[in-house]
Amino acid sequence: LYPVQHQVCSSDFVQQQWTDCLNFAYADEYSEEDKLSIQRIFLMLASMCYLTNGSIYDNLNLFYSILYITPTVVPYEIFQVVTQSYIDVFVSTITNSFIRSIQMIQITTQGNGLLSALQTDFSLNINFTVSTLVLLSSKSYNNSCSCHTMPACIEQIVVASLSEPMHSGQQRGH
Repeated sequence: LYPVQHQVCSSDFVQQQWTDCLNFAYADEYSEEDKLSIQRIFLMLASMCYLTNGSIYDNLNLFYSILYITPTVVPYEIFQVVTQSYIDVFVSTITNSFIRSIQMIQITTQGNGLLSALQTDFSLNINFTVSTLVLLSSKSYNNSCSCHTMPACIEQIVVASLSEPMHSGQQRGH
C-alpha cells in the first residue's frame, strides 16, 4: 500500500513559512484579530494533515504485520479477493477511527465548556469589580445554534477587515 496525501497536505499552505508570511505580508491590510484567525485556520489545517499522516503510517505498520497463511496453496484469484478485503477493512477502520477521535475531541470540548483559543465557542468575561468574577457564556450562531447545547455548532469565518473580495494576484484597494 502506498498512501497518497491530499494535495493540501503536501502544499505550502501547511508549512510554517506560510503562516509566518501571513503575519507580515498583509501587515497593514488586516486587523490583528483577523490575522490571528487566518493563521489559526492554516495551523489547524497543518495539524490535521500531520495527525492523519501519523495515523495512516502507524496503522500501515500494523497492516504490514498481518500474516496470511493457509494450509494449501490458494488460487491467485482467491488471494486477490482476500488481499483486497484486507485493504478495504484497513481503509474503513482507519477512516472510522480517525473520525471517532475528532468527534471525541469535539464532544469533550463542548461538554466540558473548554474555551477555544479564539473564543469562538464560549466567551470569557471577567468582572474585576465583583471579587474577580469570571463568567463563561456560550455563543450562538444564526439564532439557531448554541455552542452550549450542540457540539457541531458552526459559523463561517468572516475576515472583518476585508471589505472587498481579493482574487489571486489582486491587491486590495486597486
